[in-house]
Amino acid sequence: MTKVAATLSHIAWAQTLEELSAIFTPECNLAVWKRQPNKAIEAFLMKHRHEDIHICKVLSARDVEQTLRQELSAFEDDIGKEALIADIAQIANFFAELTDANELHFYLETIRTDQCRKFHRDFYPLRLLCTYIGKGTEYLENDNVNRDGKTNDEIVRDWQKVRRLNAFDVAILKGEAPGNEGNAIFHRSPEIEATNDFRVLLRIDV
Repeated sequence: MTKVAATLSHIAWAQTLEELSAIFTPECNLAVWKRQPNKAIEAFLMKHRHEDIHICKVLSARDVEQTLRQELSAFEDDIGKEALIADIAQIANFFAELTDANELHFYLETIRTDQCRKFHRDFYPLRLLCTYIGKGTEYLENDNVNRDGKTNDEIVRDWQKVRRLNAFDVAILKGEAPGNEGNAIFHRSPEIEATNDFRVLLRIDV
């Protein structure tokens, strides 16, 4: 039996990548594997902080590693680059196996602007997120959401209780897909423009 520590009935806190399978628990709409940053990956991405990564493809999990090598070929080889490729390939293969997906909607991007500043739910079955550099995705616990709200101030019941994922956390978010009506996780991108920050974000949709 998978062992997952959960502080809330709809959020599962995993101790391993495999324990993210808790997302399939009916009431669960967010599963998070909290982990420490990889210093080599951080150093590699910070070294290339002025060079943008923009990978947006529909592909199979088995093609992820080769695609990353091709798309990142302009970046010099080092242990951080190898660690990043290996980490993403492992995550993508796990997610494909978990969801039985033949195709992944795969994104790895450098983000320098504010995106999706409104708290919202998406209409996909599952989305995996991992922020390698910068602020993580913000989200709302179910009891802090007014699902009928139109603006952020209407949607958020208590701004002091807005939560945020940390860098290197791997999270699976459940959307407002058939079978999960009324239980999608509300989330948004963090504000980064005002502080001139940037993010490197992995996103995989199925």
